Amino acid sequence: MDVKNAFLHGDLHEEVYMQPPPGVDAPSRHVCHLRRDLYGLKQAPRAWFKRFVTMIRVAGFSPSDYDPVLFVQLSSHGRTLLLSYVGDMLITGYDVERISRVLSPNTFEILFLALALLIIGQL
Repeated sequence: MDVKNAFLHGDLHEEVYMQPPPGVDAPSRHVCHLRRDLYGLKQAPRAWFKRFVTMIRVAGFSPSDYDPVLFVQLSSHGRTLLLSYVGDMLITGYDVERISRVLSPNTFEILFLALALLIIGQL
């Protein structure tokens, strides 16, 4: 799965100013005050990940003790695992209903890339 424009969903907590991009007609010596994250900002990946972790915890997942980008949820049907890498995710488990709810794009626009037929590794 891929979160469309993932880095643009982060919350910007710093005061960030930039020169107007090429093609923008702005008076000289004027700058742009950013209200949202942009690709290329050094804080954009961290801001996106913090927002993602907040959302995934609300959905009932807990971070793994072994990997900070692996999230686990236990249910009567077994465990559901969600692995995040930048704006991409891999989710697996036996609880089809839980996976369907996580996959419903209620917060972010999610693009389903492919079904993972083989996952290399061991839990």
